[in-house]
Amino acid sequence: GTTISGDGVARVATVHTDGSLCIWVAETTRRKRLNNNDGGGDAAGRSMYRPRLRIPSVQCIGSNAVGILPSMDIILRGQYNLDDQSYEIALSCSGGGGGGASTTTLQVFRGESFSNFDEDDEIFFGKTSVQELVLPSDCANVVDMSWDNGVNLLVLVRQGSDVVDAIEEEEEGVASLIVYPLLKNSDDGTCLYSDPVLPSNMTLRQLGMNHSSLSLGLSASEELDRYVDLSTVKRNRVDDNGDDDMEMDDTPAVDMVQLETNIDRAGLLAILQPFGRSRPSALAVYRAMFRLGLLVNTQDIQLDEIHPASIVLAMRNWKKRDEFEASHPSFATSLIPREGSPLPSPHHHGGDHHAKRHSNKSYRVSDDEEEDIESSGGIENSYRLKWISLLSEIRREELQLNDVLSISSLPLSPSSTINIMIRVGTVSMLSLDNSVESNLNNEYEKFMAALDELSLDLIVAAMDDPDCRQLLSALEALIYNAASKASPLVSSWSSNDLGNDLMVQICNLANLAMTKVDLTEHQLHLLSNISNLDMSFAEKWLQSPTSLSSSVSNHLAIMKTFVTMPNSVPDKEMPLCDADAQGSATALILSMVESTRLLSLSRLIVVSGMPQSVPTHLQNNALRSILYSTALSWAFKQSSSDDKSRTILDEYLSHEMTKEFYSSGVTSAMHLADMCIASSFSVLSNETSDSMLLPLVSPSHEPRIALRLLAPLVEYPNFALLGNDQKRKEVTAECLLAEAAVVAKHYDRDATTTSPKDLWSLASQFLSDSISLESLSTTNFNDIFECLKGNRGTWWCFEAEPHHEELLFQALTVILQIGDDDGDSSTPETEEEIQRLCTMQTVKSLFLPLALCSKGISVDQSFIDGNAWRNIPRMSMYNFVKTLMKVSNLIHRVDTVGRYLKLGSGEKSLPPCCAVVLEAVNDAITSITSALPPEMCRDMPELSSLYSVAFKTSVGGRLWNEALDACITNSGEKDKNDNLKYLILEMVRVGDIGKLVDMSLTVVGGSGDLFQLATTIVEEAALEQQDDLDSGVDYWGCLYTLHASRGNWKQAAEAMDICGKVTVSSALSKADPLTRGASKKVMDRASLSAHACAHAVSLLDTSHQYIGEQRDTILTKEDIDRRAVRASALRALSMDECSPNSISSILKSPSLDTIDILARMGYYEHAIAVAAGVSSKRRSNPSGVDVFFDSLRHILCTYLVPEAMACSAISDEDNQLESRSKLIQMQASSSVCEQAIACKSGTSTTSPVQATMAMNLLHQYTTAYSKRCGGLGLSVASAILDLNENVVLPIWLKDLCMFGSPANGSNLFARKNCDSSIADPSALVRLLMSHHLYGDSCDVVTAILSSQASSSSPSSRLPEKGSIDYVPYDLIDRLWQIIENIASSSATASEKTQKKIQLLLQSRTCMEKSLTKHFERLKLSEDGLRSARTLSNNA
Repeated sequence: GTTISGDGVARVATVHTDGSLCIWVAETTRRKRLNNNDGGGDAAGRSMYRPRLRIPSVQCIGSNAVGILPSMDIILRGQYNLDDQSYEIALSCSGGGGGGASTTTLQVFRGESFSNFDEDDEIFFGKTSVQELVLPSDCANVVDMSWDNGVNLLVLVRQGSDVVDAIEEEEEGVASLIVYPLLKNSDDGTCLYSDPVLPSNMTLRQLGMNHSSLSLGLSASEELDRYVDLSTVKRNRVDDNGDDDMEMDDTPAVDMVQLETNIDRAGLLAILQPFGRSRPSALAVYRAMFRLGLLVNTQDIQLDEIHPASIVLAMRNWKKRDEFEASHPSFATSLIPREGSPLPSPHHHGGDHHAKRHSNKSYRVSDDEEEDIESSGGIENSYRLKWISLLSEIRREELQLNDVLSISSLPLSPSSTINIMIRVGTVSMLSLDNSVESNLNNEYEKFMAALDELSLDLIVAAMDDPDCRQLLSALEALIYNAASKASPLVSSWSSNDLGNDLMVQICNLANLAMTKVDLTEHQLHLLSNISNLDMSFAEKWLQSPTSLSSSVSNHLAIMKTFVTMPNSVPDKEMPLCDADAQGSATALILSMVESTRLLSLSRLIVVSGMPQSVPTHLQNNALRSILYSTALSWAFKQSSSDDKSRTILDEYLSHEMTKEFYSSGVTSAMHLADMCIASSFSVLSNETSDSMLLPLVSPSHEPRIALRLLAPLVEYPNFALLGNDQKRKEVTAECLLAEAAVVAKHYDRDATTTSPKDLWSLASQFLSDSISLESLSTTNFNDIFECLKGNRGTWWCFEAEPHHEELLFQALTVILQIGDDDGDSSTPETEEEIQRLCTMQTVKSLFLPLALCSKGISVDQSFIDGNAWRNIPRMSMYNFVKTLMKVSNLIHRVDTVGRYLKLGSGEKSLPPCCAVVLEAVNDAITSITSALPPEMCRDMPELSSLYSVAFKTSVGGRLWNEALDACITNSGEKDKNDNLKYLILEMVRVGDIGKLVDMSLTVVGGSGDLFQLATTIVEEAALEQQDDLDSGVDYWGCLYTLHASRGNWKQAAEAMDICGKVTVSSALSKADPLTRGASKKVMDRASLSAHACAHAVSLLDTSHQYIGEQRDTILTKEDIDRRAVRASALRALSMDECSPNSISSILKSPSLDTIDILARMGYYEHAIAVAAGVSSKRRSNPSGVDVFFDSLRHILCTYLVPEAMACSAISDEDNQLESRSKLIQMQASSSVCEQAIACKSGTSTTSPVQATMAMNLLHQYTTAYSKRCGGLGLSVASAILDLNENVVLPIWLKDLCMFGSPANGSNLFARKNCDSSIADPSALVRLLMSHHLYGDSCDVVTAILSSQASSSSPSSRLPEKGSIDYVPYDLIDRLWQIIENIASSSATASEKTQKKIQLLLQSRTCMEKSLTKHFERLKLSEDGLRSARTLSNNA
């Protein structure tokens, strides 16, 4: 049963199993009951009433209304009219019919109810009429019923599903809404319902339910292909050379990485920016991903974690999983959840019963998609089909979540109701357009309506035919890409015939569609007469967002827009109705824009299908409409720049909802949608004035969106706007510049996108087109200038007050009126141009003095007729002001194109963009210098400002030649010098020294040679930043480069000398210790400057190898070399992790301390080099001590010998420093150490390697310096023995001390000066004896005496000629005696000692034998001596 509302009366309609239909009527009664409290108070004397329900009366209105079956579904709804006491009941019955087929019937019972309901009156039953309503053929059953304001019957039905689908999926049909209008019968005056119609105006969250254009919409594959842009995918040519008999395959191979990235982008756009419908909910995406098995673990992934990145990641994992399963069949698992698997139910969404209804259903692709899967192959198609599957499943889930469950009518006011649709998760309001279609006024309107009907027939035919649909889908993808990238404007379609190429494709589609439609004679006549359509009517037809044909409007669901704002709403409305106004408006707007886009596309097809050639104005207007509507559909779905989580449309509607007349009301959604569509398409038809542009086409709000919307309007302007679209071009130019600034950030020269330079050039061209370039006579300009200047010497320095601008505006307006009055003005001046002209300092200085002399506070015609203008022609005055206005517009162009430049950003595209700005500057300068008097140009502030802009732009874009030209051309000497200084310093700052060197040969007039100026400026800048150690600009290096480029090596050396001194002094002057980075920079700069100075001095002539002028400050080449060596040593020391933290202590340390710390840390080479420098500087031996020998001995004996012997004699506090590895330092000291590392690379520890390296280094240094430092070998040997007396001296060291290097066996034990060393065997014997190494002493004596046998013959050696063999017999005797004493006292010694003594005696025995042979040679030499003398005397 159902309750029928009434005033105080309860009416209930019921249907019974016997087929009867009854109305139960009852009302409440009030029985009086007195209050027991009769006393005082407010309640005294009052009566209380208790309501009671009377026994209801029953009115049977149908005895055999329906045959009731047990399985029959019954829907019963009713309403009651209080005015005529009538009722209306709708009854729907669905159940099994004859033959097992299911039938659905819909009946309406209408009649009068009880005439009265008093107890004493007679009850009268009215007459009941029954009307059988016809349901659509595809109707499966009725879901719910309601009435629209008590008039039209609304029936919510569910469409029949395909038999196969019903069997396989057991899924119910899609819900649909139909309307039965109530019409009055003209014969008998009764009211009957007509045939069902579809509503054309709905505010729903999902308009696809009754949107007839759904059949014209895109499938999932077509929508994905629309967003795929293959032009950005690179192709690599692949040659097949495997078989000589086969043809070479040079087909380009697709870059799969880029292609998959493009498909991912297209898939995300299809989800986030669907055409003609709202964005799917996150719940629908979540459920779709679950059904496809893309959610691996639903416990870890929640609904709020579904975002674009997670979707792409899931798709890539799906692809990898399929590839793995294809290569490993044994591991293959199904991606689709098994039948019966529960669907995830996030805790914060509704519709649990709906989830249960569909929990056992799995995804199944459509028949078309199955054909695609069977016919396609390859990885690229496989990945594309995966996205198609996801998009199809999302659509299915979204349709289920937005399924309408019921519809009901709720009272809005005493005279109106609203219709509420209850969905799975939302509640939406439904409103119907009951307005009557207006009659067509003239033949043109009828003609346009007929054309729209023909357009609809063609596009429907194109969508139904597979071949046409494929062409149409490709065409729409091309149009979408063009609209989303502003390609018509950026690529200049109209000038490059790219638009004509598009028209050729459209014509091919139109011709094919024509063959699919049986055209009538009337339609053929329409096609033939399109070209004869008046131009204004043609533009109106092609640009209209609606259609004059009611059938087209109903089929495409295009509603009539409101022309007034919603200024009256009911005072009391239900909160439910306003809760979803913005969401409903969003869905409605998107649907209306899509309908308008389809209408524009169908009109384009009709225009292209004309039997004769398409007129240019029709082609341009058709392209303009389709591109604009497509761009608008794209724009509404873009993210807002203020809030990325909201779209442009959401932001716009939120702002509109704040207005007072949108604060509440069920009609808010309708009015929001109407006003948005009307405002949007008023821009297309130019009904919006320049001062009331939409925020969407405002460059300051959303320039990226505005550019796409303005692109078709500017590229294909209205016929009425030709030559008068200045403001629109200016706005477009600003949008282009904003777009170029964004593109420049991530622009790659190899990219396929338009370069920022092209966008800048196009914007500059638009600004140039908006400037009037009509030729004006420049005669009498000198007279005008002299008249305006008067006797003022500095005429350009006139000070104006703020309130003077209005007076100046009036004066200029009066002068410009001359051209309008005489008819010589081809382009009228706008108020904005005049106001811009008033801001020029030149205009203020010339015109304000005369304007202030006029009487009153305003300027009129008498201003022109004043005495000052008496002898000047009126047109000359007009031309002069007009020329200044042109200059003002050109300066505005410069300001506009330069405003978006990010100078100094270092972007790759910056130089060419700056070149565009310079071109605009040059145009303005040329206009000034060519049209205005030279005396005026010389002092114009604007000209100097333009030169400054040119200079700054050139410097910012690193266009150095252009910047230098701007400096030279600038008339102001002070500005010229300042700019030159800034230019040079900026070139140094960015490191473009090579260009500065190339420019340094230029001679600047009035400023001398630029080279001299550059060196002076750079040196001053270097001295200014001497205290700034953190500065990244190397001015000293630049100064060195400049001098070196001209071969001025002395100046280059002096520059580096000053650099080093300044750096060191600045570091020492710092009170706080420097950071590690600053210390490194100081030492690097000091070392580099010292070596650069040394290198520059070495290139001078020998007689000029010094720097400095005064005697005290002169530094010779030797001094400079020593400083370079010390600087390198200190730099190496400072870089060591164990070096002192304070750089001041390193720089201030004395030479000896520096040598000590360097040797201690292992920098032996640096320590020796510093010691050599100190020694050469002193050039003397104070106290008889050679500084170098003393330092070298300290280095080797104190630090290198312990490392070589693998022991340490350093105090405990230095153990950590001395025990660390010094492999790197030793390797850098000598190439011998590198060989040691190669030989010992297999060792597991560093100590043996380090000891070997140290011994090699000790050998190298001792041998190399033993000649210069006599006794160095003995000192090293003493240091080794001091460390450990049991150690055996290295053989090379013994040989060096005994024979020298190279070995020399003459003179026996005498001290010998060899070529590179000094040998002293006697001293070595004494050293060994002092350390109780008597056996080694004997070995030395034996070796020396044995070497006598290899010397020259004794007969040829004469003592008087220096041939004396010295043998320390006393030393040998003492050694003999010591050993004898040891042997004699060894009777009681231990066995071990006895063995040592035996070895010692063996060594003495060998020495004894050597002495015996020595004495024998002495006897032989006496006879030989006489013979030698005789021979010598005879000689």
